[in-house]
Amino acid sequence: MSLSWQKRVRYLVEAFFIYFFYFLFKSFRIETSSALGGRLLRFIGTILKENMVMEKNIQLCFPNIDTEHRKKLILDTWQHFGSIIGELPHWHKMPKEEFFDRVQIINPENIPSSKALLISAHIGNWELISRLAKEHNLDLSLVYRPSNNPYANRLINKLRDSFDVSLIATGVPGVREIVRDLKKNKTVGLMVDQKISDGIAVPFFKKKAMTTALPATLALKYQVPIVMAKIIRTGDTRYYAKFYKPLVITPKDTKLSIMTKINGVLENWVKESPNQWFWFHNRWK
Repeated sequence: MSLSWQKRVRYLVEAFFIYFFYFLFKSFRIETSSALGGRLLRFIGTILKENMVMEKNIQLCFPNIDTEHRKKLILDTWQHFGSIIGELPHWHKMPKEEFFDRVQIINPENIPSSKALLISAHIGNWELISRLAKEHNLDLSLVYRPSNNPYANRLINKLRDSFDVSLIATGVPGVREIVRDLKKNKTVGLMVDQKISDGIAVPFFKKKAMTTALPATLALKYQVPIVMAKIIRTGDTRYYAKFYKPLVITPKDTKLSIMTKINGVLENWVKESPNQWFWFHNRWK
């Protein structure tokens, strides 16, 4: 799709800063770039328009926390995602021994070895799932929503490609690719915590949220196991990756009941690590 000159200029300016900070963070040790990214976004995040979305979402999900704790949660969230950005240039080139020193695996026996849906959310450091798949010889296809900025999208996908995962863009053609890969006994990774206009209304923090029904549809139609996984920060440039046992699905389950189970797990993740979830998205719009 062709871009107007106004959008092209805007995207080029955005891309300039993205590439500038990428190579700046790349020039430091991972601890330094993580700390620098965290401090920068903690400082500028509150003046961005996304800060208002975050504050509204936090009030909706945690109505009983006071103003002081809400402000702290907002600042801690900005710092967390700034650290994620600062660390981004380092994970793909990191030696295997160092990587597993920094990322602990919990329940590795639950990592799928063939046809499965690997379900996660934008919490912790979800980008590390590609490196984990590579190190565990997992034949993974990763479903992603392309960035509106094609220049930024190019950099992000280049990093993902370095882990030898297949990338599937969201949309109707993407669904066909997902089915094709599942029939090849591949594992398909999906993030299911963002609003989707053509989804189904599923409870999330006791509010109806439009949610993709794709995992439930695939599980019911093709008898695909659903494995949920999260990657949570435990300290400076340290994480744990937890893989859960396959979701229990019975003959009585429906798309709504399966997605309700999934949203229930995601809700618990957010409650356990509220400063690591992507609050900036207008989830309940």
